[in-house]
Amino acid sequence: MKIFKLLIQISGAKPIFFSFLKDRMLLVPPEDGSSTNHSTEIHVQKCRQESKTIEDQLTNLQTELYRRNNLAKEMERAQLARKEAEMALLREKARAIEAAEELERQRNEALIEQEQEKTRLIQMQEVQAAHQKETSQIDMRKSVINKALEGRETHRNRQPLVDEFAKKYKKIVNGCKMRIRMTGETVQDLKRGFHGVGKDLGAGAFLEKVRSKGEETYELAMHLIADTIIEYSATNTAPDSIKSGETKYSMVYLSLSLCVHFDGFYQILMGSLYSACPDCVPGLRNALMASLHSEKSISVRRSTLGYLDKEGNSDYIARMQTIIGFLAGVFQTPIKMLWLEPFEMVPPSTLHPVPGGEIVGAWRWLAGTMNADPNRWTMYVIHSFVAVAGSELSRHCGVQMVKLAKVLSSEAFINRCKKAGNFDLKVADNDVDRLKTYKYFMDNAVQQGLFSKPGKEGHDVRQLVLEVSQNRD
Repeated sequence: MKIFKLLIQISGAKPIFFSFLKDRMLLVPPEDGSSTNHSTEIHVQKCRQESKTIEDQLTNLQTELYRRNNLAKEMERAQLARKEAEMALLREKARAIEAAEELERQRNEALIEQEQEKTRLIQMQEVQAAHQKETSQIDMRKSVINKALEGRETHRNRQPLVDEFAKKYKKIVNGCKMRIRMTGETVQDLKRGFHGVGKDLGAGAFLEKVRSKGEETYELAMHLIADTIIEYSATNTAPDSIKSGETKYSMVYLSLSLCVHFDGFYQILMGSLYSACPDCVPGLRNALMASLHSEKSISVRRSTLGYLDKEGNSDYIARMQTIIGFLAGVFQTPIKMLWLEPFEMVPPSTLHPVPGGEIVGAWRWLAGTMNADPNRWTMYVIHSFVAVAGSELSRHCGVQMVKLAKVLSSEAFINRCKKAGNFDLKVADNDVDRLKTYKYFMDNAVQQGLFSKPGKEGHDVRQLVLEVSQNRD
């Protein structure tokens, strides 16, 4: 029975096997001392041996089952440990990935912060640069205006000495002035205006002769020549002509030739221009108006602004326009033209006297005038300037000039100028006609996409003819 119970505890034993054992065990006779025959004893012994064998086998089986059960448990524990190790590895990988992502995020944030800091630095530098540029431009404009004021003062202080010089050398001075005034629109007359004819010295020959008399006398002679050229150009150019770009180009070419051949003439010429017309330097008129704020004398105010005696506003602005047209002619003329035939007025490879070159001077004046605070005459002086120099500016700065023409023709710019000048179009001074002419000229430039060559009906008045038969010495 002990064996039977043992078998019951062993899992996996089949029911038939248990039934066989039970039957065999029932054959064992009870131990009560009863006598049996010999064969029965043998059978019983055999059964006991078999039981013993079976018991041993069962014991071995139980041991094997225990061993296998333990092995299964070990395998299960090993599998669990492996899974735990895999999970730990996965967790470690996840932590590594998370750490790498965090490091990448921090690195990206650092890069973004670095880029933002770089952008802020660039923006700060740009703001500083813009401020410095603006400050530099303001300082430069102030410097230019101050130089112009100094030039005007020097010119004014030198004028009495020039008058004495003209009296002292009256004959030769009058002959030179006559030759300058006879400088017509031909190459022949231009050269006579420079070299002279007979006893009448041209401007170049006159300065060459006077140069040997000392620096002071030489400067007085240049002052006289510059004033003569500007006065003649201003008073002998019709107001309607300057609006179409018809300035005295022969005078322009004569002036440039003198600037090349005689050191210091360009500076004295500019001083004469600044004295004759405050619009020759952007912002100069406003500076003069500010200096006259507390001036009560009308004659002083008029004289400071360049008015002639008893000159009305209409004649005044017409004369200012002709002077600005002359200045534009100086700026827009390529000096190379005077190297070549038929002129041959200056040596080859000569540089333009305007600092930076001719077109640079023209653009600088135009940009400076537009950026300065407008006044009553701003539109009209710009009109006369671009009527002369606009074609060359369009050739060199095409896109910018188209944009500029749109600004100049805009109602915003016109109204800004009108407001600054306290316009009343019902009063005299021909503001209505000048404004209409200005609008027509600028609108036409916008439509064409460029400023036309100076002159009427497509005739470029900058080109001088060689000579005309009517010219007389």
